[in-house]
Amino acid sequence: MITDAGQFNASTLPTLLLRRSARLNRYVSSKIPRTLTSRIAAEDILQEVWIAAHRRISHFRPHGPGAFDQWLFAIINNKLLDAIKTARRVRHGGTARWTDLDRHKQSSFLNVFGRAAACYRTPSSEFSSKEAIRAVRMAIDSLPDDRRRAIWLIDIDGFSVADVARKMHKTTTAVRGLLFHGRRQLRERVGNAASFFTDAASSETAPL
Repeated sequence: MITDAGQFNASTLPTLLLRRSARLNRYVSSKIPRTLTSRIAAEDILQEVWIAAHRRISHFRPHGPGAFDQWLFAIINNKLLDAIKTARRVRHGGTARWTDLDRHKQSSFLNVFGRAAACYRTPSSEFSSKEAIRAVRMAIDSLPDDRRRAIWLIDIDGFSVADVARKMHKTTTAVRGLLFHGRRQLRERVGNAASFFTDAASSETAPL
């Protein structure tokens, strides 16, 4: 497992985020006004945070102890404020919650985790399964746009290569190339994050 003193990049970021995910979830949940809990889900806010963090990590420069957490919490607070402002403007509807992932997609995410982290056993408990799904979602979000879309459409949504080639206006050979390189990146990033599951019990007490 990497340490916070290590490099901060797209490959190490999933593990850094996973270490903090349980506590960050509790933090965000505690900041959502009670009147808006039916419209705002902590998981949805954190998903936006993961995407933003992946897009900005190349520009992050650690300046002293705690710099990464300060940087991360700035992103979280901005996304939280945006979600609250949006929810207050909307009188009906709301965002999908983590538990609303249908069984097919949950299974797809866990299958991707199992392939990408082949040397680890896919978590069987509900908590670990959610963490595995979160790890895969973060890793997919960190991929270049075309690779991310190809992986999502084929491995998560279940479309065929031919269908995706039509959707993306590419040849089937090009789509297979995106899959090959995208899955290779996933193996690296999910493999790094999978070490989280070897020490899942201690993650709840580990300091931010």
